[in-house]
This record gives sequence, structure tokens and C-alpha cells, in this order.
Amino acid sequence: NTEKRSIANITGITKVIYSDTLKRNAADIALVLDSLDLYGLKDAEGILTSTQEFSVILPLRNDKADYQSRIIELKRDYLIKLSVGDEDDIESDFRDGMKESVRSSKIKSLGSSFPNSTGVILIDKTRNEDFFNGVKNDFIKNNMKVYNDSVFVVYKSSENKVISIFEDIINEAKKGKNILIYGINFTPDEFAAYDRQVYNMKKLGYKFYNFRDLMNKLKQ
Repeated sequence: NTEKRSIANITGITKVIYSDTLKRNAADIALVLDSLDLYGLKDAEGILTSTQEFSVILPLRNDKADYQSRIIELKRDYLIKLSVGDEDDIESDFRDGMKESVRSSKIKSLGSSFPNSTGVILIDKTRNEDFFNGVKNDFIKNNMKVYNDSVFVVYKSSENKVISIFEDIINEAKKGKNILIYGINFTPDEFAAYDRQVYNMKKLGYKFYNFRDLMNKLKQ
């Protein structure tokens, strides 16, 4: 085994060359997959039934109930992603000026509908800090954990997303970071490539968790 480590894309096959001497640089990693509902339900199920550890963002739209059901039935760890915005931000889930009773009712409904959620990723888009904190506290009162979206690195598109994220994991671990959390959107083909490659990373000593388990480990 060479002591050099590299990732290369050779004739469409992703390979990692690894050495036991490099395990000291390994990190704990959690992936949170977003936008599974962009793909057909069969493709989404192919990802959800993987033996790999990861979490998903639960799609909340009513017309995505079949995706919600499969995520919950397959006992896949999931989070809810919501945004808090100003009054004129029609895309935000909670808008400044919303009646407190309406806000509280919506949060209670989410808590009762998805009691097994690992938590809420709350995106702050408002200039009103008090309103954001009010929304956050309402979730906490309903026994739902709240995380700012800065809890993970949102991994955006790249020419080869799979190679790129593994390179980033290795580089960050070499810098001494031992906890890495990524939010990412994999196509079914990209996830299949990730699924094949992650075993080589495990041989290097990297450990992969779902979001809930990694948060619990951090508490311990």
C-alpha cells in the first residue's frame, strides 16, 4: 500500500487509494439528503433502502405524502426544514406579522404529525430577531429540537459531486476537523456512486452516521 491517498475518476469508476497509516486523520460524518421528492418514488426508495447511514429532509407538501410515508415506514432518520422570513417573503413558512395563535397552531400540528422527527432545521431569513426566536421557542416548547441551517455545510453542484465531497471530507479531516455534517442533493446515479465508494472511506477509518446518532454522540 502506498502512503499517498488520492481520489481519481478513471473511465467512470471512482477509486480511493488508501493506507492504514492514514486512519489517524479520519472523521465522523453525517449526510443529510435533501430533495428526494425531485425523483420518482421508485428511485427515492432505492436510496432510502440503502444500508448506509444518513438522514433525509422530509418533504412537507401535501402532494408528497407518499414520500413522507416511505421515509417513515422505512424508519429512515429525518429532519424538517423550515424558514422564517419577513412579512413580504411569501416563500417562507413563518412570516413576520403572522398571528401568534396561527404560528403556534402550525407548530403544534407539525409536532403531532411528525413526532419522530430528529429536529427542525430553521433557516433565518428575517430581520426581526425577536420573531425568529419566538418561532424557535415555540418548537422547543413542543419538544422539537431546533438547529440553525449552519449546522451543516450545504454542498452545492459540482462537475463530479461524489468525488468532490470525498475529497472535501479527506481535506477537512487532514486539517483536524473530526465532525463533518453535509447537506446535499444526490441524484439516484450519484447516490449509487456514493454508496459504492463509502466502503473505501470506512476502511480508512471514517465513520458515517445519521444526523440523530451523530448529535447523540456529540452529547456523550
